Amino acid sequence: MEMGIGHRRPQLKRVWLSLFLALGLLSPSISWAQDGAVPDIKDIPRLRAGLAPGTVAWATLDQLHPTQPQVGMREVLRKAKRITELLKDGGKKFSKELYQRMYRKGIAPVYIGQTPASDSRYGTQRALGYNTDRTHSTHALAKVIKEVYGKKALSEPIYDEKGRPLNFVLVKVMADQSQMSEKEFAEWMVANKDCYLENFIFKKNGDTEIEKIAFSQLPEKVYETTDNPFRGLIGEMQNQDMLAKSEQDFSEFEKAEALVRNNVVRWPQIDENASEKEYAAAEKDADRYLRSAAGSCGGVY
Repeated sequence: MEMGIGHRRPQLKRVWLSLFLALGLLSPSISWAQDGAVPDIKDIPRLRAGLAPGTVAWATLDQLHPTQPQVGMREVLRKAKRITELLKDGGKKFSKELYQRMYRKGIAPVYIGQTPASDSRYGTQRALGYNTDRTHSTHALAKVIKEVYGKKALSEPIYDEKGRPLNFVLVKVMADQSQMSEKEFAEWMVANKDCYLENFIFKKNGDTEIEKIAFSQLPEKVYETTDNPFRGLIGEMQNQDMLAKSEQDFSEFEKAEALVRNNVVRWPQIDENASEKEYAAAEKDADRYLRSAAGSCGGVY
């Protein structure tokens, strides 16, 4: 492990990421991002340890490990519905529109780290891609892949007649840290704030409790993340342009935390059983709070 990794300053991280992104955008491996051409998936490597930063690779869904415990399930279901429609258009194969959509919008950034010994995949994969964004998209894709091709397709590639995988997700390698031990990698991810370790729990009295978890307590697989309707509410508001989207990782969860801690919205108002009227009212309450002096002074709007 690098010396002093736990004391790395956020400013240094931002500088490093800026340099990395600048170099990554100039990399020949992703020149298609500028020239509009979409490469053939068979010409792209499969995710594995040893790939250089900036490499775009393909992975099966079981090669990914989430860096957050929960997602907004409404957003996942909406994305899954659209992916299903596009797969139907392609006759259960990736249609041209879906293929291009994945290259334009669906590439998940990942850090390559060791597969934990406690993981059910242990013994079959030495390293996993820990994805720090696009978790809703990867969860939705996993849901559709399982429904269309079966559970086995989450871990084993299915190839078409031209040798191209049909059940893949695209990832971009941010860094390969597979040489680190599990403990070192967990500490590195936490120190660099590349994970979100808070779990929202619904209590019987109707309150919501926010519980801190350890990195080792994150779900094993991206499709095992559970529903967080507060995070989902923030996502819905962003989709309706009620809230601006932020480039800061996990910022939506910070806004969701503010709603819980200030009792702005309660879980039953926004869960899967909530009516459209209840949900719309919750959006208005959340919008009012986040626009208020209390919300803006808290740095959450």
